Amino acid sequence: MVPLLARQSVIIKAGRDHNTILGNYECAYAMGIMSKLSGIKILEDHTDMTLLHRDFCEKLKEYQPSDERQERIKKILLMYKPTAAFDEQMEELLQWGLKEEKIWQL
Repeated sequence: MVPLLARQSVIIKAGRDHNTILGNYECAYAMGIMSKLSGIKILEDHTDMTLLHRDFCEKLKEYQPSDERQERIKKILLMYKPTAAFDEQMEELLQWGLKEEKIWQL
């Protein structure tokens, strides 16, 4: 997986209705940017995506997005059903999202 492709996919999906996350790579980046934007903390144990995603989404349900892009990312994160897999590239994408300076720029 090329991390840049997962990042670009999430940004494009934020601008369009009726999208879904296609894998744990996109999920990792999307959780990172939503954590940055919302202030929702991500579990420190990054070994199981299902646990990370479930914990994050429980908190995300209460978050009120400030714009349509955030609303779309929230929606697709809540709909996504991850596998347990969590590898080094997913960690890289999660961290990239958490530190992203130009969130909506391709």
